[in-house]
Amino acid sequence: MSSDILSREVNGADFGMIYAGAQKNLGPSGMAVVILRKDLAERCPETVGHYFRYRTHMPEPSLYNTPNTWAIYIFKLVTEWMLDAGGVPAMRKVNDEKAAVLYDALDASAFWKPCAEKKYRSMMNVTWRMATEELEKKFASERVEVVLIPGEIKKDFSLWQFIKQASGHSLLLHSPHTLQSDSDFIARRFT
Repeated sequence: MSSDILSREVNGADFGMIYAGAQKNLGPSGMAVVILRKDLAERCPETVGHYFRYRTHMPEPSLYNTPNTWAIYIFKLVTEWMLDAGGVPAMRKVNDEKAAVLYDALDASAFWKPCAEKKYRSMMNVTWRMATEELEKKFASERVEVVLIPGEIKKDFSLWQFIKQASGHSLLLHSPHTLQSDSDFIARRFT
């Protein structure tokens, strides 16, 4: 899991291990969340270096080395905020609503075209193309300029991540965004 960690309910018992980068939904880059069944940690072969075995770190409350305390603190704040907002079910509801607002705008546009067929669309990572490569380059350069301008527009962009990919552009809709800020942004840029 990565961008969808804590965006939808999953049954942890269905997994032996969940490894998720937290830099999108749960905190800053450089941090990962690992949920691992103890029996799997114990089955790690001795050929794997001591430090690289999860069982080395498990009894030491993550203090086998000096952890990134700032990232852990931000993770704590984000998860507390998520719980106060209603937990994973509330995040799922808001994420589905945000994705619907964006997909509806893209589907109604002659200018923007979603890449994925409706039945395969992600609720966290929305991809689209534009009419021409020239327009895509112009959009990419303008969005960087907007992000760098201080003020109201920057606030709307602070948690948005745009990625130019071979398949088109991608907008990552992560849980800490509010429906209102995302809807306002989409109304200004995509309609």
